[in-house]
Amino acid sequence: MKMKCPRCGSENQNDNFCGHCANPLKEKCPECGELEPIGRGMCLKRVNELEAELMKELSAVPFPPRLLYPTLVFFTGFVGLLYPMTIWSTNNKLLNAISMFGGGITMVLGIFWLNLRSRRAEQLRKKIAKNFFALHPDYQGILRLLE
Repeated sequence: MKMKCPRCGSENQNDNFCGHCANPLKEKCPECGELEPIGRGMCLKRVNELEAELMKELSAVPFPPRLLYPTLVFFTGFVGLLYPMTIWSTNNKLLNAISMFGGGITMVLGIFWLNLRSRRAEQLRKKIAKNFFALHPDYQGILRLLE
């Protein structure tokens, strides 16, 4: 991460002092006492605590939801589409047409079901985050300062 010196404007690597004018690039944080880059929006230690708390909250709920059944439905539809093209298929055109039509419908249903499951999982994740920020409003302020 490159840092810009507030005094001379030169770019430096993530060091404590500028390579050109020896101006300090880090200052002691008033909240935690650790050295942090000058001009930061928030205490980086508190931001890391926020991320850890939120991840702990999100991982407490079984996530992602079961995707086995919609995946099997999708796979079954895919097999149904490919079955008439195999060398073992019968020469019965009606059976092949039914297999392809059923496979196509099953495949579309599997895709729809997978999308529905993933949307529900995302809604669950947003709900957990919303509840977390309702319980910890100080963390909401940290995120606003970071933006």
